[in-house]
Amino acid sequence: MVKIARSAYIHYSAKQMFDLVDDIEAYPEFLPWCQNTAVLERTESSVTASICIQKSQFNKSFVTTNTLKRYENITMTLVEGPFRQLDGNWYFKDLDDEGSKITLNIEFEFKNRILGMTLGSFFEKSCNTLMDAFIQRAAQVYE
Repeated sequence: MVKIARSAYIHYSAKQMFDLVDDIEAYPEFLPWCQNTAVLERTESSVTASICIQKSQFNKSFVTTNTLKRYENITMTLVEGPFRQLDGNWYFKDLDDEGSKITLNIEFEFKNRILGMTLGSFFEKSCNTLMDAFIQRAAQVYE
């Protein structure tokens, strides 16, 4: 199982960053490995969505349910896809007038060993660059 943990102190608010992470429909605009997304269901406290990742000729989709604690955290749980396990958490904390701290934790393991060997390092690299991608997106959207 692969575990990824990243944190960053940024000059954007917790609300701004929460809104970017929650805007799943926009992922293909700034995540190069994200071919497309579809929100399957959205309520006030959760969103279920499909994300299609692409690497060369490989396309794999997965569905997660994200539990939302507005402007504080997003908990991602696997519904279906090529993973044995895929869990993630985003945490957003305002730091007075100086911006916020955002934290991302992801754990994943592919169901199929061959798929894990084919896409595992690519998916790990993609997860490791998520924090930077969202910070860059914030600069595009908020400045």
